[in-house]
Amino acid sequence: MREKFGKWLSEKQIKGISVSVVLEAYDEVSSFIVSRKIYKLGLWAIQTQKEFKYVRTTLLGNKFFRAIHKYACEIFEKTWKLFDEFLVLNSQSDEKTSVESSEQETKTKTEVPTALYKELFEIFRKNPDKWYTFFEIGSQLKGMYGRANVQIALDNSEWIEKVDDKYRYKSTTVTIKREEVKDEEYYKQKHPLLYQKLYVISKVFDDAQGVSLDRIFANIGPNCDKELVVEILKSTSWVVIKNDKCYFNAGNIDDIEIDAKDEKSESDDFDKEKYVSVLMNRFRNGMTFDSIDIEIFRDTYSDLYDEKIELSDDELISRLKKCGVYYQDRLFPAEGIIDSETNTKLFNYIEEQFSSGKKVLYYKAIYTELTDVFVYCFSLTDEMMLREYIKFSAEKGKYYFFENYMSTEENVEINHSQEIENHMLSIGKPASYEEIYDGLSHISKEIICKLVRFVC
Repeated sequence: MREKFGKWLSEKQIKGISVSVVLEAYDEVSSFIVSRKIYKLGLWAIQTQKEFKYVRTTLLGNKFFRAIHKYACEIFEKTWKLFDEFLVLNSQSDEKTSVESSEQETKTKTEVPTALYKELFEIFRKNPDKWYTFFEIGSQLKGMYGRANVQIALDNSEWIEKVDDKYRYKSTTVTIKREEVKDEEYYKQKHPLLYQKLYVISKVFDDAQGVSLDRIFANIGPNCDKELVVEILKSTSWVVIKNDKCYFNAGNIDDIEIDAKDEKSESDDFDKEKYVSVLMNRFRNGMTFDSIDIEIFRDTYSDLYDEKIELSDDELISRLKKCGVYYQDRLFPAEGIIDSETNTKLFNYIEEQFSSGKKVLYYKAIYTELTDVFVYCFSLTDEMMLREYIKFSAEKGKYYFFENYMSTEENVEINHSQEIENHMLSIGKPASYEEIYDGLSHISKEIICKLVRFVC
């Protein structure tokens, strides 16, 4: 693609800028969108205007790109229309060749609406182990596609298996045969670190509503072996997997009851993962709820998922607030503030502090103590934003949040005198007021000054 675009630019004889400069700038753009996971295949793999529009709008809205790659950004802004034009011409050329060679072969598939395939995938993926009759499938479809089209789509979908006029999702990823699973002791010995990490996760996310496999994968890390993770989970005595969710320390699977009504209303209301994905790709540095950002969110969602958001602005905003951290009139995706690895370090630190006997943790103290940990968290501006992030990300009901500090106790009492005395003893030598201020920066200087005189 790069060579074809360069050749096309040369033939077009653009003025004021050399072809090599454009290509170098686009190479820089390609590396950036891969590294930031905007488009994992890079700029030169883009084939359609729709893909390019998504990449372009996301890229030009990224303040980090504009600041660090200023020159490449300027070149891109001046020439993106040329690349868009090139994609149209290239697509027409490829399409003509494709139609001539395989018109008869693709005729049946193109007659079936794409939306039907998407709806079928959502139905089967929601309950991958369930066998559906044709009637059950038709009753769950939202669109009016016709019996013939539904039958064609079922027959042409490689991810659906059929037995005795019933259909089921045919998994190619994490489904494993029960007889292939080793026992729990085997995984303890063979994969001790991964086993221990999963066990820790089971304690942190011991939620009666269950924890999705995707959330577990995200907490382990982006390069985790998903099949191995599921194997280990299925071998253990402290987890049950049902409907792509893990129920830790749940006992017998038959004892697990899921409120079908609540689950249906939540999943049918809006797809939270899709909303978060749009926020991460387009509003990593925050989204305001003005008409411009709302419109950009709707357009980006439509470009990504080929569907419109049929909600009023107020309804959309109320759902968006469930998808990120709202601070100073801006909504931030949680992972855009703190990545999963840093998140683990943060909550490990919090747990260690409370385990050591501390009754309260000041947000300012956490922010100051973990300065080196937060070095690449560019969107994290201050301790109050950290407070909102912790409130959003922490296990529900585990902590109590107050204006300047958090605690594991609802009616905790603050003892500044004891805290100051302990700090002075830990220094182990006479200390100046400035040294005490630095070590207890979460407490005002007036309080420290008054209590030091009293303690001493």
